[in-house]
Amino acid sequence: MQVSGSESLWGRSSQKDLLFIENKRIGIKSEQVLKKLTQSSWGIIFISIFVTLSVSIDFWRFIATGYEGDSFYTLGLLEGVGLSAITIILSFGILFIGFKKSYFLYEKARQHNTKPEIIFLLDVLLSLFIFGFFVWLSPQVYYAYYYVIFDGLPAQIVIKNFPDIRTLIKIVTLSDHANLSFHGQGLLARALIIQTFIFYFITATDRGPR
Repeated sequence: MQVSGSESLWGRSSQKDLLFIENKRIGIKSEQVLKKLTQSSWGIIFISIFVTLSVSIDFWRFIATGYEGDSFYTLGLLEGVGLSAITIILSFGILFIGFKKSYFLYEKARQHNTKPEIIFLLDVLLSLFIFGFFVWLSPQVYYAYYYVIFDGLPAQIVIKNFPDIRTLIKIVTLSDHANLSFHGQGLLARALIIQTFIFYFITATDRGPR
């Protein structure tokens, strides 16, 4: 049976319509998922972590070459798991503080009709301060853990001077001390900064978190 030209044209048109409808449905579904994520504190945190790991090509190069001689590998299995757990808890805690800080700033901006660009710059600066506080204080937390798992360590304060802007830049760019500790700090700093971009994007598209 032969198919007329009009029927063939109608068939192609129907296929295009179906394809358009399917693409539109997928697009709407993806937008709904993104909207739900950006309306959740943990959604924004996980997005910032995902984006950080996706763009940190330099970190993956270090992973590929390995961190030979890093002190982490001198720990036993349980000690390493404990150290990793502390790192994860501290990192999520800092990111959650960063989320609350950004949310507070943009809420105040809405109330006082402040330009989001000004809030964005303030948000980035405060994120760097929060990260600097983490870099300054976290060695004492880790030393307390080592004090528990290792015998013979003296009880002491290991906190040094608050890091200056040059030190923070070196950590963020992964150009200071090629070890897991400093590079982990660098990834955390990047996630904090990316989180500020996410908040700015949400404000620009009027999709505020709840």
